[in-house]
Amino acid sequence: MAEVLTTGACRFWPPERLRVALVAAGSGADYCGSCFHSAELARSLQAVGVEAVIVPTYLPLDPASDCLPQTRVFFGGVSVFLEQVIPLFRYTPAWLDRLWEGRWLLRLLGRLSGVTRPEKLGPLTVSMLAGQEGHQRKEIDKLVDFLRTELRPHVVHLSTGLLAGVGEEIARQLNVPVVCTMAGEDQFLDRLSEPYRARAYTLIRQKLEAISAVVALSRYYGARCIDRFGLKREKVTVIPPGVSTPNKVPRQASADNGRDGLPVRIGFLGRLCPEKGIGILSDAVAQLAESLSTSFFEIRLAGRIRRDYRSAWQRKVKGLSRQGVNMTYLGPLSPQEKEEFFATVDLMVLPSLVPEPKAVTAIESVARGIPVIAPAEGALLEIVGQTGIGELYWPNTAERLAGVLERWIKDFVHKPATDRYTMGLRPSGYYQAERMARQTVALYGRLLWPVE
Repeated sequence: MAEVLTTGACRFWPPERLRVALVAAGSGADYCGSCFHSAELARSLQAVGVEAVIVPTYLPLDPASDCLPQTRVFFGGVSVFLEQVIPLFRYTPAWLDRLWEGRWLLRLLGRLSGVTRPEKLGPLTVSMLAGQEGHQRKEIDKLVDFLRTELRPHVVHLSTGLLAGVGEEIARQLNVPVVCTMAGEDQFLDRLSEPYRARAYTLIRQKLEAISAVVALSRYYGARCIDRFGLKREKVTVIPPGVSTPNKVPRQASADNGRDGLPVRIGFLGRLCPEKGIGILSDAVAQLAESLSTSFFEIRLAGRIRRDYRSAWQRKVKGLSRQGVNMTYLGPLSPQEKEEFFATVDLMVLPSLVPEPKAVTAIESVARGIPVIAPAEGALLEIVGQTGIGELYWPNTAERLAGVLERWIKDFVHKPATDRYTMGLRPSGYYQAERMARQTVALYGRLLWPVE
């Protein structure tokens, strides 16, 4: 695996009056891992004195970010689509564009559209990566003009490499460092159809040359960025995500009322689709129901079901119901509902079929002391391996997962009621938001005031 850099001490501290524009791709959904990371980064930077402002693109971020300083939405999803398919809209005046760029309309669009499938986005992806040579040049001009005349940031930080075409123009016109967070772009590009896939890879490699620094959210993905996008090792810095947790995490133990014998609650938080391993989880639970009494455990799931997976998922739910499995699906969660969800699970299971580049749910779990059961690859390998909060397994099969879960369930069941949450699993301090903020500001400092 290629070596990547991690941040060291920061000679640029405290970061008084540093102004950062966080250009973040939004989903408009109730919960989105990338949106959550952008919001946590903005919140943590503000906590250490940085003037961090979110600049949403495509759609608004999730509602958890509404209380943070942010601008209007640029590259509104409707405008980007119309400019891609109807040439006339590439020249419409700004006052007309505002008719379909309202935040409420874009948020509604995000909720109705569901998860965007890469297979259908080849032409648009290539156009966006082309930057000023693409069909959305009018939107680039709007953003660059706003940054130059109104926000005037010292650093611009993009939330994804898919905005590298925009970043190139920002760097050229504003002459400020442009930082780009990358986490899973290759997984998206690999699902594009040809010839768009090959063209997109060529463009993103070209546009990333104008980016001052790339932030990878795990060592795994830092090495992958070097390999897949041809980046120089010294350009990539690993800064794992950090999260803010309540000072006192309101865990609701299974031993409520001091009684033993209550079921172990197994949680899953994320998009319900095959790539996230929800099929492996359901098959593992079906096997558990054959080897253990279903009174020993229950399943709690939260997140958005991908539209084309609903029928398959409903069939799995019916099968598990016939086996007597107690399963609760909570749907997409608000920030408050997410805290309540974390407070009511004993184990978090994340059996992703693809290596996770950041695994924010795993980080939120270990930061609260919740054991994570996950395959030994990608960022999950780093998070669980470093903290020791949970267990890694391999191969990533339903049989292997069922065996691991059975052992954990028996361990929980045979523990005295008062010991359910004293199993040596203390919340991890490494994945706290302040560490992420300080490492990020250290990177900004090196770019703004490089050591000769």
